[in-house]
Amino acid sequence: MLKKCPKIYTYDQDKALNPEDTVRIAFLRLARYNKKLIKRFYSNNNYFGIPQYMTESIPELRHKYYPSSTNGKGATESQARASCIMEFVERYSSGKYAGWIKKRYCDMSNDEVLPLESVAVSLDYREEDLREIIDEMKCLPMDWAKGENLFTKRSVYLPGILFETCSTGQAAGNTLEEAVLQGLCECVERHSGAQVQWTDTEYPTIKKDTIDSSVINELLKKIESRNVDVIIKDFSDIMKIPTIGVLLIDMRNKSNIGCSIGVCPDKEKALIRALTESVQSPAGYSDRMLKNRTGSYYYDKYEQAEHLIKGESKSFQRVIDIRDNDINEEICRIVNILGDAGHEAMYVDMTDSVLQIPVVWVYVRNAFLSFRSHPLPFWIGKIYSGLKKDDAACRHFLRVRTVRNNHSMDTLDYFHIAICYQNKKQYSAAIDYFEKSMDSDLRDTERAVGYFQIAVCNISLGKYEVALNTLEKALELDRTNGDVLLQMGNCYRLLRRYEIAVKYYKSAFDPDIKLLEKWEPHFYMGMCLANLGDYTGAERSLRSSIEYDPKKWVVYNFLGRVYAEKKEYDNAIAALEKAIQINPSAALNYNTMGVLMRDKKDYTNAIAMFIKAIELNPMEWSNYTLLGNTYRQIGDYESAVKTYETVSRIVTDPEVARIVKQNLDDLRSRMGKIL
Repeated sequence: MLKKCPKIYTYDQDKALNPEDTVRIAFLRLARYNKKLIKRFYSNNNYFGIPQYMTESIPELRHKYYPSSTNGKGATESQARASCIMEFVERYSSGKYAGWIKKRYCDMSNDEVLPLESVAVSLDYREEDLREIIDEMKCLPMDWAKGENLFTKRSVYLPGILFETCSTGQAAGNTLEEAVLQGLCECVERHSGAQVQWTDTEYPTIKKDTIDSSVINELLKKIESRNVDVIIKDFSDIMKIPTIGVLLIDMRNKSNIGCSIGVCPDKEKALIRALTESVQSPAGYSDRMLKNRTGSYYYDKYEQAEHLIKGESKSFQRVIDIRDNDINEEICRIVNILGDAGHEAMYVDMTDSVLQIPVVWVYVRNAFLSFRSHPLPFWIGKIYSGLKKDDAACRHFLRVRTVRNNHSMDTLDYFHIAICYQNKKQYSAAIDYFEKSMDSDLRDTERAVGYFQIAVCNISLGKYEVALNTLEKALELDRTNGDVLLQMGNCYRLLRRYEIAVKYYKSAFDPDIKLLEKWEPHFYMGMCLANLGDYTGAERSLRSSIEYDPKKWVVYNFLGRVYAEKKEYDNAIAALEKAIQINPSAALNYNTMGVLMRDKKDYTNAIAMFIKAIELNPMEWSNYTLLGNTYRQIGDYESAVKTYETVSRIVTDPEVARIVKQNLDDLRSRMGKIL
């Protein structure tokens, strides 16, 4: 329930607390976790000398949740710091949010769920198959979050598709009201930016000499002193909320242009936000430094933005302003303006239970999410991927390229098509699409992911040397990706170059390395050490793996094998029993236990274990050969022959078939002599 929320800080933004208190409280709350979540919090000296701060997350967060880094801007150092830390809180809390429920639209009450037609509108999907697409979506299990419709004052379920599309509407605040207001403003910003981006509409240009704010004029002075022209646009008429756009033009190179949008009930704060947002840049000059690709709108060339140079001149005094001294009152004004125009505002509370700093996701009905949103078929494809229905997913991903108003036009659809083929074990086709996904202008970390996936496909094809070459390329682009180091270790392990494999597995232990499944390098290193005859080292590595994840049955299985090699049979049995307890359906557990029992000369239990393994995996030939050999050891040649006859019918490997035939011939010969 929103309540009165007077403004405490109003210098360059409107907040419910002073920025110094915001930062202090945020770090106190972050300290509630037993590990440091932020690796670095530092000033980023941009080219214009306007305060900008950044965070760098610990590797675990960079890999698991949104915030690899966050960026804060402000007209003052303190506000830039507060902006940065609150963006971190926003991304971390929303990434951790666990309130999603999975349901089909058709199983939900129509009066408590956002209509799927609104999803299509927000993604600007207007194709002829819209009705068919929506009918298909109604029967798909989707993620939903329960929120509140601020206009109708009723509960509403919002689909995860809209949350995943981009960060639109996600916000943190000193109070719930502050967070909701910021989320609302961002929704207006993104919708307005999309309208500007997709049309050549002319908008009023604000005359800079009509601005009497000392804060704004100081920011303009800093920017223009760098030989950069600032054009200020009034986009407020799009949604009837104060919405100010900024276009920066490098007078030395007009193709070096930057742009941003600021939205706030107070038009001065809207312009301040637009200005501080527009100057994100490196410290030194470059001919691309203004191309910061904010979520508002973006032009790669001056010619694309020429319509923004045009438009009637307008005094800043004539710009809409709906400010109030109370944040909740400003929310009410925005909600009513939007609601009367068919844009009902809704929000989901995503506050982290530990941090207890308000975080929300705001959605405005039928408002565009971003100028570069992926089309609706892309998101349906992702739903099918999550359901492991790769053929259906691939069909929708392939549909993306045929959408007439595909605003994203990047290659992420190719990447997901490749994943579908990879899941279907069609690795050559997957490699082709991964290569297509790398044709566009990607960041180094994104290109590294492409190389990594190509390498994984080559590993599955048994092309380990080729995979190693590709993994080296990935490592050059991103030396913090632990999955790359892990797969390099796996390649060398599969090539039986165990000493080199161990070195790469050890590299993945570095605390600065991003690796979600930390149990894996310890497990595989244990396998390598066992193959090198270092069973004590192998046991130590496997125990470390278990500490990271005690629910991995494969680790206990291999630990049992290590103990068996050490002749510690009681420990081996205990480890294998634990593996069976965790996964009683894994045939390998009974296979391994059977070998152990046979080595102990407990043939009755060994036979029982091999029979159980066959029951669980009747197409695995090794289970039959182990059973046949055990029958042979106890002199039960008749059972051994029957077992080998069975395996001879299912084995496909010519060399294995030859050995099976040889054993059969030998057994029949022995039986003949006995008779």
